[in-house]
Formats: sequence, structure tokens, C-alpha cells
Amino acid sequence: MVIETERLILREMNKDDFGALYRVLADSDIMKHYPYTFDEKRVRGWITKNMERYAVLGFGLWAVCLKETDEMIGDCGLTMQFINHTIKQNRCFLWMQTG
Repeated sequence: MVIETERLILREMNKDDFGALYRVLADSDIMKHYPYTFDEKRVRGWITKNMERYAVLGFGLWAVCLKETDEMIGDCGLTMQFINHTIKQNRCFLWMQTG
């Protein structure tokens, strides 16, 4: 499934998104409110985990891409999180800076 707006395409992440995602998740300024920055292994794991979520749960975080250039500028979607000893659905939004 793909969702399109006038300017954006939302689609499932894939391994080709590594470079764009790494530039953000490894940036300490962008990730200052997250417990840590990501190294290459963690970014690959982030993508793999979402690909597994699509297969098992039917949802996960999606790539947000500019329609004009197909550049991935962020991710958004639903995830399951373990919160206070309970698994709960959680909305997640991560926006990347461009240009």
C-alpha cells in the first residue's frame, strides 16, 4: 500500500532507505531527545524490524518521501511498545531535515 498527498508519498521502508535514515538517526543534534544515536547496525536493524512488522502485524513505520524527488525525509506510523508492563499501540513520528 502507498499513500500519496500533493507533495508526499508514504510507503513501506526498504533496505534502499538506509542512507537517508542513517543521516538522521546517526546525527546527535537531531536525536538529542532520543536515548542514543544509531550506528550502522542499529539503522539496518530499524529497517529490518519495520519490514518484519509489516509481515507479522500488518503495520509499522513508513518512509515519508518527497514526491518530486523520491527523497526520504522521515518516517511515521504505528508501532507496538512495551509501556508499564503492557504492550500498547504507539504513534511515532520522526522527521528528517532536508537541504
